Amino acid sequence: MSRVFFVMVAVAVLLGKSFAAASPLRESPENPYLVQIKAQCVMPRKSNNRDILVNACKQCRAVTVQRHKRGGGFPIKREFRVPARGKVQLSFRGSGKVRVIADAPCDQPDVVDKYEIKDCAKIAKLKNGSPALLNACPVCRGVVLEKVAANGRKERGTYMVGARTALPVPLRGAARLQIVNEIPCKK
Repeated sequence: MSRVFFVMVAVAVLLGKSFAAASPLRESPENPYLVQIKAQCVMPRKSNNRDILVNACKQCRAVTVQRHKRGGGFPIKREFRVPARGKVQLSFRGSGKVRVIADAPCDQPDVVDKYEIKDCAKIAKLKNGSPALLNACPVCRGVVLEKVAANGRKERGTYMVGARTALPVPLRGAARLQIVNEIPCKK
């Protein structure tokens, strides 16, 4: 009984593969497992241990790239313009994963969430004189803050600042504070 069932399943799979290979995708909507994939023009590649973006389309592309290093921390987002059928070498150093999160033609303005563009996080002093991170946006923000000591030593820390709140930041010997990056918190 089980052999008969196995043979029937094998025949069904083989017929399904030949059906999928023989007919174009738009002519076979009855198969729910065949799904059209959106073509992406710009793809990240490795070349001589460096990350590059390769444009396979015939037009200039405006690309937003996200890079995430191992060990946690917030990902870094950068925007690049990649010429038609061209390559752009990325400025990222070291290990990490690069992925394209937005790919649009150069001449069209990108449709971006209004909280993505806005610089929500600011550094301010509280009434008692201690520094704080202020978030003026109605959404939570993840902030990478760099503390620079008087001797030039740099230390980075990540903070999550709630919507429209102030978060006190301990100096711990830092002479200067600087916001390196900010992103919306994960939902």
